[in-house]
Amino acid sequence: MSTILVVDDKAGGRKVLREHLTRVNHNVIEAEDEDIAIRLLETNSVDLVLTDVRMKTPDGGMKVLKVARTEYPDMPVILITAYGVVRQAVQAMREGAEDYIERPIKTDELKIKIEKALQKRHL
Repeated sequence: MSTILVVDDKAGGRKVLREHLTRVNHNVIEAEDEDIAIRLLETNSVDLVLTDVRMKTPDGGMKVLKVARTEYPDMPVILITAYGVVRQAVQAMREGAEDYIERPIKTDELKIKIEKALQKRHL
């Protein structure tokens, strides 16, 4: 069972992701912004981060990505956004994001992306 840190400033978004992820046997830790997420990374064993891009700041998710890549280089980070911009997706991938997906999230697609990222990490 993997532990996934879900970072989203909207409680409803976190709830939907938590319910889906627990149904497919993942532990979920939640953060409402990038600062809380970074503190949780420091104090918990996390296997994957699933973070919204825009939170307290327009690039809050990118901040989480940068910290994760620096401090936990083997931990995959998947970015989620409702504002899909090609430039932003390219930047996220260059900075080490495992994947980048747009809302509305298709749960089957999300499940596959998470499984792929976790398998890659365990190799």
